Amino acid sequence: MLTSRFSKLSMFASAVALTCASSAASAVEVKADGFGSLYAGKSFQPTVNPAGFTGSGFDFQHFSSIGSDVSVKLDNQFSVAAEFMATGEVAPTTNFGNFVQWAYATWTPMKDLSVKLGRQRYPIWTASEFVNVHAQLPYRNIPQIVYKMAPFSTFDGASVGYGFDLGFAKMNVSVFGGNPVLDYELPATIETTFTDMYGARVNFEGDGWRARIQASRGDQHVRTMDTSGNTVMYLRGTAEYYSLGYRYDKNNIVSWGEYMIEKGHSTDTVPTVPGTFGGGKMLEKENGGYILIGYHMGDWTPRYTFAVADEHNGFDNNTVTEHNIGVNYKFSEVVTAKIDYEYYNLSNPGPLGSMTVTASNTATKAQAAYVGVDFYF
Repeated sequence: MLTSRFSKLSMFASAVALTCASSAASAVEVKADGFGSLYAGKSFQPTVNPAGFTGSGFDFQHFSSIGSDVSVKLDNQFSVAAEFMATGEVAPTTNFGNFVQWAYATWTPMKDLSVKLGRQRYPIWTASEFVNVHAQLPYRNIPQIVYKMAPFSTFDGASVGYGFDLGFAKMNVSVFGGNPVLDYELPATIETTFTDMYGARVNFEGDGWRARIQASRGDQHVRTMDTSGNTVMYLRGTAEYYSLGYRYDKNNIVSWGEYMIEKGHSTDTVPTVPGTFGGGKMLEKENGGYILIGYHMGDWTPRYTFAVADEHNGFDNNTVTEHNIGVNYKFSEVVTAKIDYEYYNLSNPGPLGSMTVTASNTATKAQAAYVGVDFYF
């Protein structure tokens, strides 16, 4: 099924390449890069499920994906790019359904200045640009308890970026705005939309390192429902996201780290719900981050990642820490195997962001293990 469905992406990419090549072979440049991940995961706590798991036991679907980055350079000023994906994750599709992660056009009117329009990356995280290309990541996946505090990796809108050469590093400043796109499934009783987002990002890159800082703000609408679909509560408000991160890969040492603070508040008074909000205005605050440290030993890279997420709002009030011990083995330039063991500790027996629990859960611990490969083609 994976091969047959993903073949549509390959056919599309081939059609684009043939059309462009025949129409303006001397000017148009087409590039297509394929990538994927194949993993099996095992959850060890039946009442607490880390991100991606729908129950305890082995999972051979939800941690695998395949995709292709396609770019077409029309001339020295205009280009278009898209990323096509088929994934086994629970959302945005299931059973390796095809979708477009991003698709945008770029105008470069002068050196170091670029204007993008379309669905593009939301630059909250340093790792945002590799959200699907896991072969570029030192870990199996971005720690989901942190990553999914901001439930989107793309937005529909426009951005303007300009680069500077500082000598010791290159600096790029970008301003952006549009509507964020949710990229994972919320509970059936919660409906959330984000609109009118705007922000800025500053990126520094030198020999073997990168650092960035980002700030953005947008409008948020939240509707909660009962099991019959009737509205229980409707809120309008704002959400602000502040983040910073770095990555370092030099002298055999690899280290990535990121941190984010999210502040939200409602502009509507919350209806009185006994034992919950008491008729006030709901305030929301989330913060969390991770740090990875590893060491290259030939083809082997042992690593350790610590992550923490703290979430306080009207729906979740919990703190979870994650310890990940893993190792990478580089078979070749295009294939890397990864093995991970994760241990979670929750402050309360309840859900937090990407984690799910059963209704009768009283556990505050969870464990999971993964084995698989990331690859290019």
